[in-house]
Amino acid sequence: MSSYGSDAHSSSHGGGDLHQLSGKGEPVSCGVEADYSEEDSGGEGGDVRVRGGRSAILLAMALCAVVVGANVGDSGHGGGGGSGGKAAEGTDVVTRLHQLGWSTGTSGIEAWPESETGVHEIAGTGDWGAQGPLAPNHDLTGSAAVLEQARLNDGTWYSDGVTLTKVSLEGFLQGRGYDTSAMFFPDQMVVSMDENLLEDQGELVHAGGFVAFSIAYFHIPTDFANASYTVVMHLNGTIHNVLVHTKDMCAVDGHQGSVPRIRALKLFSSTQLMLGTQCGMNSEELGPHLLWDFSDGNDRWDTFAGGQYRTSHDIEVLGDGMMVSPTTDHRDIEVFDMKTGERYFKYLVWNETIETWYPGGELAGTFAPDVNHCQLTDGKLLLSLRYCDTLMLVDWDKAASSIIDSIDGTKSTDDDGYGVTWFAGGPNSTYTQYKIDGSTLDAGQSSLFYGQHNPEIVKITDGYIYDIMMFDNGYSTIADTHYHDTSRLLMVRVNEKESYVKEMWAYNLSHYSPIYGDADMTPSSNVLANSWPETLTDTSAFDFQALLVVPKSNAMGGRIGWALRVYSDLEAHGCTGYPCTRNDGSRPMGWAGYSVERFFDKPIVDSVSCSDGKLEIKGIYDVSKWSTSQPGHVFVYEDSSTDRIKALDTDFTFSLYNEATEVTIDDSSILVDGLTVRVEVQNRFKQMHSLTTNCR
Repeated sequence: MSSYGSDAHSSSHGGGDLHQLSGKGEPVSCGVEADYSEEDSGGEGGDVRVRGGRSAILLAMALCAVVVGANVGDSGHGGGGGSGGKAAEGTDVVTRLHQLGWSTGTSGIEAWPESETGVHEIAGTGDWGAQGPLAPNHDLTGSAAVLEQARLNDGTWYSDGVTLTKVSLEGFLQGRGYDTSAMFFPDQMVVSMDENLLEDQGELVHAGGFVAFSIAYFHIPTDFANASYTVVMHLNGTIHNVLVHTKDMCAVDGHQGSVPRIRALKLFSSTQLMLGTQCGMNSEELGPHLLWDFSDGNDRWDTFAGGQYRTSHDIEVLGDGMMVSPTTDHRDIEVFDMKTGERYFKYLVWNETIETWYPGGELAGTFAPDVNHCQLTDGKLLLSLRYCDTLMLVDWDKAASSIIDSIDGTKSTDDDGYGVTWFAGGPNSTYTQYKIDGSTLDAGQSSLFYGQHNPEIVKITDGYIYDIMMFDNGYSTIADTHYHDTSRLLMVRVNEKESYVKEMWAYNLSHYSPIYGDADMTPSSNVLANSWPETLTDTSAFDFQALLVVPKSNAMGGRIGWALRVYSDLEAHGCTGYPCTRNDGSRPMGWAGYSVERFFDKPIVDSVSCSDGKLEIKGIYDVSKWSTSQPGHVFVYEDSSTDRIKALDTDFTFSLYNEATEVTIDDSSILVDGLTVRVEVQNRFKQMHSLTTNCR
């Protein structure tokens, strides 16, 4: 078992109401995969989807063997580079299928053996060529059949229409004029999407918006990534833009250049992403913060915060040109100037945790408490103490008032509170910990979650109930032990008045991700997440995945509505078969990613109505989840006129954490029966959503 310290280095020894599950699993590569737990798997070769009963599953397994033995992958990209692995050698797919008695043609498999029932033909157009049935950007729609697991205890199988698309980073960059001959790329990137499910969930507004993620590749032993990219794409697999991470990004502040990997990834403006880089294999996981203009065709980036090496884990914008993030030693929190990097304020987390809990110095020399994430919202500071399997909430105003030296964080000697409100999880939890069934922790366990990443408050109710979404890695650094059956997506509730922290919902993955991972609530109350399997198996054969889960209401589990999976062959991991453990004790080998984000190109508005002199605008969401207040504006026009009815101008504040906002405008003298109005909802970036309604 590997020991992970502060994510990528070794230590001394990585919402709203939830919707009803309707029951469906997710397919992947390697011919066919059937996962009988929570996930589907992948492998090498083209994706083939089937559905039906047990006979169909057996057929799928047989076909998987055909595709794995076929030459369907990229064989390299020339020069000294190539893909992240090479294609399996063997007879091409069509020939092998002919040998097994299948009827095929240039457009794909035309007929399945008559003895098999419940299986549909595979749709496709054009020559498969060396790529197999998933040529670049080839969209398998229509009659493409799908092997799906119901995620229900009765084992029912469902078969809904799923679109399958292969994504090519190399093809995109070649189209932008890059010489890719010496660059590393995944063998395959496959997007699968259940359009009907996502449409029902309201996830496809504004063409589905964007998903942004970063992936880095380690293969050749070096002190830096062999390749690293940040990708912005639409849910249908269309790439909007790609940033190629280069050595000069790290060659600042007196440091040597190296290809960085990205940890923190957050929206900054309508066209800019903030990126937290890790340069080289420095144990502190430091690098400069970058600002990338991801608008179509741009590869412009620049450093901010003075170009100084800072923690790569998290960045939070406070407004007024200030930001907050963990300190470079992972022990504390600092507020600094976004432009210059000058520190304004420091909060000493170490003093209130490790120094207090371990007065004998047992954790001296480690990165404990390993503050890997922070969120300052509504006067509260939420901290993730990864090393301690703990969340910490601080009253920011009380903390600020008790500090007598803002630069080094020294607190008043007669103030023992320092703003600490509670600890949730871990052996020092302030409140009793309950599992989702209401029982307390099992013997030998000290927390509901272990080694957590990217925890965020998604809702605060009545000022004392906190719903928090996170990626629960299930790996404890202190114990050097895996807990739970797998890593999982987890929402817990902390109730200050009733003194408990409780699991509210969880989605178990079919693998462990000892480090990294993300889980965010979308405006539709679905969960966007990413993970990477530490050990590849024939049912979890992808290097990295991002996925949208439609949760089962008030229970465990859910249904995958969208997934992106990244593959490389086993040789890239130094393996010849499954299981394949793909880490060297400090980093994942092959492709992996830390964070994923979802955002839109304009605000979301669910409905507009006008009656009895009142204009009601419901279900308003900004383009991204924010932890700090964001201004919004409503402008009203008469029908198609360009003249604004200025008397109806209304300012409002978007609700936090992807919670819905409602605006009511009451003016019976203007909003009369028969009037047609056009309503524009605008955010601070001047992104606008327009709807029209008739007054009654």
